[in-house]
Amino acid sequence: MTLFANAITKDYGQVRALKGADITLESGEVRALLGGNGSGKSTMSKILTGVTAPSTGGISIDGAPVSINGPRDASTLGIAATYQEVALAGDLTVAENLGVTRLPRRFGIFSAPNRHRSLLAESLERVSLNEDILGERVRDLDLEQRSLVELARVLGTRPRYVVFDELTASLRAHQVDLVGDIIRELADDGAGILFVSHRLEEVERFCDVATVLRSGRVVLDGSLKTLTIEDLVTAMTGEKQNEGDRRRTVRASTGAGATVLSAEDLLVDGAAGPVSVHSRAGEILGVAGLSGQGQGEMLRALAGTSRATGRILVGTKSMNSGKVNEFVSCGVGFVSGERDREMSFGVRNVDENARSVSLTQRRSIDIGAMLETLRLPKSHRRAMMSGLSGGQQQKVILGRWLTMSPLVLVADDPTRGVDIGARREIHRLLRKIADAGAGVVLTSSDDHELAEICDRVLIVYRGQIVQELTGDSVTEQQIADASVRSGTSTNSSGKAALL
Repeated sequence: MTLFANAITKDYGQVRALKGADITLESGEVRALLGGNGSGKSTMSKILTGVTAPSTGGISIDGAPVSINGPRDASTLGIAATYQEVALAGDLTVAENLGVTRLPRRFGIFSAPNRHRSLLAESLERVSLNEDILGERVRDLDLEQRSLVELARVLGTRPRYVVFDELTASLRAHQVDLVGDIIRELADDGAGILFVSHRLEEVERFCDVATVLRSGRVVLDGSLKTLTIEDLVTAMTGEKQNEGDRRRTVRASTGAGATVLSAEDLLVDGAAGPVSVHSRAGEILGVAGLSGQGQGEMLRALAGTSRATGRILVGTKSMNSGKVNEFVSCGVGFVSGERDREMSFGVRNVDENARSVSLTQRRSIDIGAMLETLRLPKSHRRAMMSGLSGGQQQKVILGRWLTMSPLVLVADDPTRGVDIGARREIHRLLRKIADAGAGVVLTSSDDHELAEICDRVLIVYRGQIVQELTGDSVTEQQIADASVRSGTSTNSSGKAALL
């Protein structure tokens, strides 16, 4: 069966997001949909799944026109999707989210009787999640778990067409491999797959054909048997690419300076034992490991956004754990890849978002100069944050800290879901902050990114540091190997030991 979106346009006020774009989903085929932030990828995905309607153009299945006036229509036609910003009900349990369209109701609320539990457990098992989380509320899960629960929900509908919109952006390497296996199984069973991703290595591995959008138009469409990654990047950016451009490293030009943040005997919830962490001026320190090993919890404790035991010093000042205002006042900034959930006010404009930190520190900032540094048009000053692309939003979030000259910047997966151009810009800004004398502590779901930008990398297992990589040993392969081997490096007492 063939789904064809023909001559699709979409207007948002005076802005035309799609300009006569076509896309085809064939049964048994995996198609990549690529493009920079603001190219129209998400808009096309939303049109195919009924989240928004096209301004002009139409959709057909096997030549017969179809109307998709909402997600329910899409579901009836066998179209399912996962979204970059996970579309689950946070106040419902995992079981209720998985069965929301088919579980019986009791007294007007969802229930998950025992006879359904085994089916729901099977859905979770398919995405390598334990059935123990069925009773947990989705809002209490981490981002990786939420993404996999959404994947399990989609698989439970047995779709004929699936749109994966940046599903792997928050996942670790072994989870990405799992997604790749599931995509191939779906295609082998006859489903048509649209895979939206900025990770070009995954496109190369998982997809058969590719469509590239730029400024709302299709600028490239063809088989990945003949197209190279450089061809795709050139189409996305409009600039000729060389092989080496994908493997740039952005390391410190000089040695690290004095310690700007130190944590001694830091113990976060769920960790097997305490750790000591030291961030130095001018250095980007990476924190790596397999999924769910406590990297995010460690970073949030270092930023003061969550509580932990132990002693944290910013400069020479001893901090009160979990008192985020105190950390901010001492020059500690925090950036998360969950932009909508944690980092920005979507209904406020860029000016107001950029000033949110300066109000805390009672300092004035030059928004025009900030936008110039970020290489964003000054006209964006009055634009709503929700109207910017993901990469532009993240640059504004980083920019507000850049203007504050932080002593330490803690960044939790800051390039999640942004395109290759925005990712390079974010790397440039992180290096700029470090070069100005700050310490940067960074985690990422992409080991390659850590190898690109970090001067030193700590490998974490069960909340403990089991290895430190420095210098020439900071490579994607070394990080991946150390992360995988960390699970076998515990001593007989169960405590992680340095390798």
